[in-house]
Amino acid sequence: MANTYYTRGFGHVGRGDITLNDAGTAQLRAALLDLTAYTPDFVADEVLADIPGAAVISDVAVTGQAFGLDGALTVDAFTFPTVWGVPSCAAMVFYAVTGGGSYLLLYFDTATGLPVTPTGGDVVVTPAANIFAFGGA
Repeated sequence: MANTYYTRGFGHVGRGDITLNDAGTAQLRAALLDLTAYTPDFVADEVLADIPGAAVISDVAVTGQAFGLDGALTVDAFTFPTVWGVPSCAAMVFYAVTGGGSYLLLYFDTATGLPVTPTGGDVVVTPAANIFAFGGA
C-alpha cells in the first residue's frame, strides 16, 4: 500500500466536526498497528473501533498539531512506550478524539523505521517537516 488518508475521517474535518490546529478541540492520537490483524478500508473505515483491538499494538497522544498557511499538518515528536507482543508493527495511523468519537484520519505504512520489530523498548517517532499536506505542500 501507500501512505494515505481515511475518506470518512477527513469528511469530518471538512464539515468542521474536527479541528486539528493547536486551538482545536480534537485530541490527535497515533497507534502502531499489526497488519496481520487488520486490513484497511480507506473508504469505509471511519472510527478507531473499525480497527480490531488485536491490531492496535500501542497508542499515544500526539502534541503540537498545527496547520500551516501552506496546508501542511505538523506535529511534535512522540514516543510509543515499551512496544512488544507481535512480530512486526507495519503501519501507523493518526486519529482524532472528539466528544463525538475517535475518527481515523491518516495511514502510514511507508516511512523510515517501518515496519518496527517490537523488542520491549520505546519506539520514538520524529515526523518529517509535515505529516500531511493539502494541495501538495
